This record gives sequence, C-alpha cells and structure tokens, in this order.
Amino acid sequence: MSTQHPHSPTWLEWPFFDDSHRQLAVELDAWCQQHQGKNYDLGGQFAASGEINAGLLDACLDDEWFGRLPPKSTGRDQFNLAWLETKMQGMELPAADVQASLTVLTAHTIANSLKKEMPMCKRVLVCGGGSHNPVLMQHLLELLAPMQIDTTASHGLDPDYVEAAAFAWLAKEALAKRPGNLPAVTGATGLRVLGVLYPK
Repeated sequence: MSTQHPHSPTWLEWPFFDDSHRQLAVELDAWCQQHQGKNYDLGGQFAASGEINAGLLDACLDDEWFGRLPPKSTGRDQFNLAWLETKMQGMELPAADVQASLTVLTAHTIANSLKKEMPMCKRVLVCGGGSHNPVLMQHLLELLAPMQIDTTASHGLDPDYVEAAAFAWLAKEALAKRPGNLPAVTGATGLRVLGVLYPK
C-alpha cells in the first residue's frame, strides 16, 4: 500500500508499508483451492455464496500484526492456512462462510490502514487480482465511503500489469545505478541500488 501526504513533494516521502492484504489474498486463493479445487475465487462467486461470520472476522482482526506501526512487511510465514486454523479454533463453519469472512477481512485491513495512515485520502486505486473480485470491491466501497474507489485502469495502467511495471522500473533504476528501495518501508539502514548485473 502507498499513500501520498498532501505536503510531500516527492514519492520518496510517501508513507509506504505492507498492510498484509496481499498475503490475505494468497490465503483466500489457498482456501478456495482446498475447498473448490480452483486456483482463485473467480468473480468472488465462492465468497458471495457464503455469509460473513462476525466471530471469525473479529478473531482475525484481533491479530497483533494489524496493530503494529509501519515500517512493517510480511509474507506467507505470517498469514497462511495454519494461521487461519488457529483463528477458527472451536468454530465449525461452512467453507463458503470462511471465504466470505476472509474477503471482508482483506477489505477491512486495507480500509483500517488507509483511515489510520492517510485520513485525508479521497481516492483509492486498486490493482492486482482483487480488482476483478466484485465482492471485495463492494466491501471497499462500503468501508471507505465517501472515498472514490477505482482501479489503475482508469489511469491507463492495466491492474494486472502493475507488478510487472514495478519490476521494470526497478530494473531501470538499477541500470541507472540509482537506489530502488525506501528504508521507511522495511526499516533498512539506508538507500541501496537493487540487483546485480552479470555480463556474459
């Protein structure tokens, strides 16, 4: 996630951080694959067929990770099916209800982070697979109202190409021998040129 403060003149001063929604999306896919035999929840249909379980949602949101201050970053070591099982202890829920609850959890983590870190935000641009999930997008619309919710397509960048474009930019910066990292994101000790060239 990235936000821009209205008084920050350059992108280097933007407050970037990982709010974990990407890893939660991976968990959504893993749950869908386990119970539907599909790689992801196409069109949010699996989630739409279930009911949100408030108990599971609250248990997940209570995780200490969400209360940590940035800079922070995580991966599958933090959010995975084993993590989900610990949150579901004592709960016997239909698989579709779990999918519905994880979908709204993803929306909550995004909304909570934006409201806390960028309370003056007026517009959110969504990219990646989640932009194709109408259930997730509807949750974002409701949780972030009156913010304007759109995808990066409205600015000429296909939502599925944002990550590829980011890596192309990182390669360009490496070739120019310019730093490609932001210490404020991960807590690194300083700016670094990322990547190494190995001529043949």
